[in-house]
Amino acid sequence: FDSEAICYEETSGDFNKEAKRKRRIVNRSLRGLLSVREVLNPMVSGFFSLQVISHKLLRWLVPYFILSAGMSCLILGFLGEIEFKVLSILGLLFFILAALGKLKEGADSMPFIYRVPYYFTLVNIYSMLGVMDVMKGHVQVTWETHRSAESLQADQRKLNQKLKAFVAASFVIIISLILV
Repeated sequence: FDSEAICYEETSGDFNKEAKRKRRIVNRSLRGLLSVREVLNPMVSGFFSLQVISHKLLRWLVPYFILSAGMSCLILGFLGEIEFKVLSILGLLFFILAALGKLKEGADSMPFIYRVPYYFTLVNIYSMLGVMDVMKGHVQVTWETHRSAESLQADQRKLNQKLKAFVAASFVIIISLILV
């Protein structure tokens, strides 16, 4: 409660560890917030409730807003609205860069053009998963892996195949948007 206190928090230095940390934090924080719902009522908590809603709750819901906006842009783009075609193409290119960033993960230094979209996407996916965990009633206290190295490598190969399929499908959608 000391107004002069300063705190520094080190990052793990690893995208995946940061993402899993994000999922756990969103899960636990949202559970905590839902246990004291009166904090969300401005009639009870005043301006503090607006701060909590805007700085916490809405931030955890950003991935859902992005998904809704993206789907809306795609639909309107396919209906011939030029602005939404452009937005859809730019959005798909952003997520293609994120997928390529994942495929380049583990390289000595990921180029900035991949790193930013990849980190943004990864953090938002894990935020979404944290919210989904709460909705499913899953309590996440700690995370430990019990899988073998072979199992992790097999999972990585499957993910890489899915990412390559996503990139290919995105290019098909982009070409379709251009031709419509």
